Amino acid sequence: MSAKHFKQPPAPKHGRTPRRATVAVAAVAALALLGAAATFAYYTATSGITNMFTSAHVAPQVSEEFKPDAGIKENVGAMLPDDGKNIASYVRMGFSIYWQDKDGAQLWEEPLSSESGLPTGILPDYTIVMGDALKANPQPGSWVEGADGFYYWCSPLEPGAATDALIKKVTWDLGHPDGRKLVVDVSVQGIQVDPHRAFNEAWGASSGLTPGADGVLVRKGGN
Repeated sequence: MSAKHFKQPPAPKHGRTPRRATVAVAAVAALALLGAAATFAYYTATSGITNMFTSAHVAPQVSEEFKPDAGIKENVGAMLPDDGKNIASYVRMGFSIYWQDKDGAQLWEEPLSSESGLPTGILPDYTIVMGDALKANPQPGSWVEGADGFYYWCSPLEPGAATDALIKKVTWDLGHPDGRKLVVDVSVQGIQVDPHRAFNEAWGASSGLTPGADGVLVRKGGN
C-alpha cells in the first residue's frame, strides 16, 4: 500500500492534495481547527438566570513506538487522553513519507516503497506494513479509508481510550550516501461525537462516511 497524506503534509499524495474540510458554526457549538492535532472546542449552555458555560475540547494524540537509531516506527495509532476536558470523539489520521536532506530541507524526490512494484534490482527506500485493524469496509473498532484519503477510526473514541494500530511498522535504511533522512510524518484530528451533525458538516462530504444509528461510521448509501 502506498503512503497516504494528511491534511497538511509537506509532500503530495500521488499528485493530489487532500481537500480542506470546512466546519459549520452552530448557535451553541463551535468547531475550531487548531494545527496538526486539530483541537475542536465544544460549548454547552444551561439556561437560567445566569448562563453557565462548560468548556470542553477534543485533543487526540498520535501514539507510536519510534526508534530513530534503528530506522523503525511501529504501532502507530491514536489516543484520546483522559484529562478531564476531552469528550468522546471521532478521529482520523494521515501520514506523509518524504526525504529531508542533511540540513533539514525537504527533497522533491519521492522515496520508493517496497509495495511500489519496483523493477528487478531496484531496492526500496522503506518498507511499510499496515495494521490489522485497517479494513475495506467500516466496522466497529477498525480503521477505514475515506474518499478523501484520510483514515477514520469507525467507533467513537472515549477519553482514556486508544485505537488499534493504523500502521504496524515502517522501516528504512539509515545509511544513505548523501546523508538524507526519511521522514514519516503522522498526524491526527478529532471531532466531537455528539451531535452527529458535527461529523457530517465537517467531514461527511469529503469522507463519504456518516455516523450510523449506533454511532459507528458507515459509508453513505452503502455498508
